[in-house]
Amino acid sequence: LFQLLFDLISLPDDATSTIAAARIVGNAFGVNQVANQLVHSGPLLMALKSALSHPHRAVRKEAAWVLSCISSMGKQGSEKMVRFGFLPLLIELFKNSGMDIQREIAFILMDVCFDGGPSFAKEMTENGALVPFIHLLHTHEVGVVRAALEFVRMVLDNLPESVNLFEELDGIQALERVQDMDAPRLAGIASMLIDRHYGEDANGLQPESSSGRTAQ
Repeated sequence: LFQLLFDLISLPDDATSTIAAARIVGNAFGVNQVANQLVHSGPLLMALKSALSHPHRAVRKEAAWVLSCISSMGKQGSEKMVRFGFLPLLIELFKNSGMDIQREIAFILMDVCFDGGPSFAKEMTENGALVPFIHLLHTHEVGVVRAALEFVRMVLDNLPESVNLFEELDGIQALERVQDMDAPRLAGIASMLIDRHYGEDANGLQPESSSGRTAQ
């Protein structure tokens, strides 16, 4: 059954079947032991990688959602994103897609950073991912803002060279917007980052570790 679903996900000319198959696979994760084991399946990941380049936006969105389900399952899931070469494609989609796709990719990229460390945040920043993460700080979806804020936190706390870039990209204004959200914990993190990196005593403050994997 799952092999049939993988084949459907890979179909280039049948968007409806591809979306339906991807939705079934994504919903199976976490409740079906066989589906969980398929995270390690090369055919599934290659099918999803193909779907990310599908001409139909809805297919790309569904593929990104399934990948976010996989990356949220823990280190093994996020490592698959790296091992199968997803990052360049995901970053490119992240920069050039609408909010519906960006939100899913934000969760994936943050999971990869959390499990793999600041070196991945550096790679993503160097390849242009910081701009869409800053844009996501302006959304009204708390989970998405949380993922974006944790990425920004990792970047600012671990990549000193990014502090000026973040300011040039109007990142401070984005953090100030988070300060005004009805989400005390996120507002507190935003205030801390502004004080730590742009306040009067910015050079004298030591960064704290990130709080952990982002909840979706």
